[in-house]
Amino acid sequence: MSYVYDVPINKVRKNIYLIFSDGRFHGLNFQIGYDKTEKELNNLSDEKNKNHFFINWIGWESSGENSNIYYNLWGDLELIPRYHIILDSLSNIQTGIKIESLPKVKAGTEVSLNYLIPYFTSRKVNVEPSTIEEYEIIKLIGQ
Repeated sequence: MSYVYDVPINKVRKNIYLIFSDGRFHGLNFQIGYDKTEKELNNLSDEKNKNHFFINWIGWESSGENSNIYYNLWGDLELIPRYHIILDSLSNIQTGIKIESLPKVKAGTEVSLNYLIPYFTSRKVNVEPSTIEEYEIIKLIGQ
């Protein structure tokens, strides 16, 4: 999903940082730019790298919410959202934004091994993104 704001890229970058750096959006962590290895693999300069933002689910249990779209026989599934936000300066007064959503849901349990000891863990399944969360992000940044 993409959108164009009629404001300079520095202002959009500042809004993104202010909104997401405090971890209030779905209780997720926030990272600016790729790490050094990924940055080098993608051949990004420091200037381009600061226009990439990542919002990720972290920890063993999601603090996200149940999905209104994905469900099974037992009810709504817990959403594990993950986003990649990319900014592009179109002119001195226009900024393009692109949001890539890579969501997962918790769908039951599965048996895993840790040092050959079996234990149960949540089964995480990749799902198609809805546009609801992307629109929410675009609206938050635009406010």
